[in-house]
Amino acid sequence: MFGSRVDDDARGSDIDSLVEAGEPLQADDLVRRRGAFVANLYKLMGERRIDVVVASPGVSAPSYLVESAWRRAIELVRI
Repeated sequence: MFGSRVDDDARGSDIDSLVEAGEPLQADDLVRRRGAFVANLYKLMGERRIDVVVASPGVSAPSYLVESAWRRAIELVRI
């Protein structure tokens, strides 16, 4: 988890999550899995504003958003 939910001085309404894939994923598979993951979160938590960023190993240059999330994230679960 990263963003305003992990900053006591910030007010935020959405939940920002960084999920690291366990294996390299092709873009279409990454999008499909992300959609399924978010759908399951909605079932569990209700329709809250949830932003999910997926990092896939083997990407030569992670996006700025992924790098920023890694720096500010608090790990909740490791599977």
